[in-house]
Amino acid sequence: MHKIFYNLIILFISAHILVAGEPIIPKNFEILTYSEFDKLIKNIENSPELLQQITEMAHNKNPDAMEILAEIENNKSVYNDKKVDLNLYEQAFNHGSARSGYKIALAYYMGLNGLHRNITKAIEYYDRAAHAGSLEAIIMVANIYRNGEETPRDINKALEYYDLPGVATNAITNYNRAMIYYTGDGVPKDLAKAKKYFEISAKKNFLDSKELAEKISAN
Repeated sequence: MHKIFYNLIILFISAHILVAGEPIIPKNFEILTYSEFDKLIKNIENSPELLQQITEMAHNKNPDAMEILAEIENNKSVYNDKKVDLNLYEQAFNHGSARSGYKIALAYYMGLNGLHRNITKAIEYYDRAAHAGSLEAIIMVANIYRNGEETPRDINKALEYYDLPGVATNAITNYNRAMIYYTGDGVPKDLAKAKKYFEISAKKNFLDSKELAEKISAN
C-alpha cells in the first residue's frame, strides 16, 4: 500500500452567475487546492440559493458545475455508506472536466467506497484525464508505469507522460524525470538531461532538485 500513498503526492471556465460581485465558480477552479475545493463545496452545500444556481449551470452543461454536483452527491454517498455513483463524474468528464476523470481513476485505483480496486480501469481513466490536462492524473499514471504497479514496468511510458504540456514546469514531475536520467533508471544515464530537469524543478523551490543540480555542476 505504500506505493499508493507515495503516488498520492501531490495538486478555466468561470461562472456568469455572480454572488456579491464574485463568480460562484472562481476563475482558478481547475487549480484550487484540496482545502480550497472542499471549502467551496461546503459553501454551496450550505446555501440552497447557490446550490440551485449550480444545478442550473450543470443542466446547461457547465463542466465545473457538473463536477461540483458530482462531488456533493459523492459526499452524500460517503455519509450514507453507499457506493459512489461515478455517472455524474463521467458526465462532467465528458464535458471537459479533467479533474472529474482523475477522480474516477482514483476511485478505481484506491477501491473507494464500495468499488473494487481495478488498476486497469484506473490506468484507462488516468490516461484520458492526463491527456485532458489533469496534473494529478499525469503524476499518478506516470508513477504507476515507473513503479510497475500491477502492470509491466515501462520507464519510457512514464517519460511520455512527463513530456505532456501540462507538466512542463511542474516541480514534482521534473524532479521524477531528472531522477530517471540521473540514476539511469531504465534509460541510459544522462547527467545533462538530469541537470536540465532538476533546474526546472528547482525554479519551483524544490530544494532536493536545487542540491542535485548543483552537485552535477560541481562535478
